[in-house]
Amino acid sequence: MQNNIVHTGNLSTVYTAARDVFVREGNLPVRDQCNTGIIVLDSCVAVIDLSNQDPDEEIFLEAEKVTGFPVKYLLLTHAHGDHMIGMKTLHRSDFALIARDTAIGELKRNDVPLPEKVISVTGDTMLELDGREFSLFIPKEHGHSPWDMLIGLPDCGLLFGGDLIAKRSDMYLHSACIDGWIVDIHTLIEELKDSVYTDIVQGHGDMIPVSELADVENYLEDLRAAAGFEQENMRETEDFRNLYRKLIDRSVRKDVDRQIETILHNNGVSL
Repeated sequence: MQNNIVHTGNLSTVYTAARDVFVREGNLPVRDQCNTGIIVLDSCVAVIDLSNQDPDEEIFLEAEKVTGFPVKYLLLTHAHGDHMIGMKTLHRSDFALIARDTAIGELKRNDVPLPEKVISVTGDTMLELDGREFSLFIPKEHGHSPWDMLIGLPDCGLLFGGDLIAKRSDMYLHSACIDGWIVDIHTLIEELKDSVYTDIVQGHGDMIPVSELADVENYLEDLRAAAGFEQENMRETEDFRNLYRKLIDRSVRKDVDRQIETILHNNGVSL
């Protein structure tokens, strides 16, 4: 599904995902970076998610080098550090931030500097940004996190799913509620059946076809079953711990034990 590579550097690769859409494939194991969307508009660029940056503005600078246009919009899929921490090293504020209202609240709580213009999203909406239409979708449940926002480009059938849509070792469960996540994915599967969207850019890893959302739902159901969320049974809980340790790559997720404790707590399992 990946198309031609247009830039390499800083341990990352930028490739063409659709017409005037590029994906910067972040290096998670070494640099704790997520994937970044680079969307070409009529006279500027919109960036989706902003990871750790060193040099200070590497992602914005790469986007401008690849497209020849200045970055004027930043959209966030959610407020986990690997998707927004790059805002702390920016030396510019002449762009608009677009994010879910809860995500903006989380940025403020973490003293992340905000740009001159902030657009707070409270529900599903459509925005036209410099000649290109963006569809913003707010999940109804607290699934992967309370800050999630899906970003769609209907003109090319691409959906940026952030970490709400992730597979196996790329899942981050620290702020998650499994029941809500399963509901959100199931709802998304139903809503996308007759939609224009064909492919999904995940927060980490490769692009996937919409058809693979069923695999995400099945995986989450397996985790819920392994944890025994409907009964406070330590044997079942230990089964969950073992399954989670097996499925999550320790070289990527160094805080597996902490994640286990958090996900059990979030889903009502007594420790």
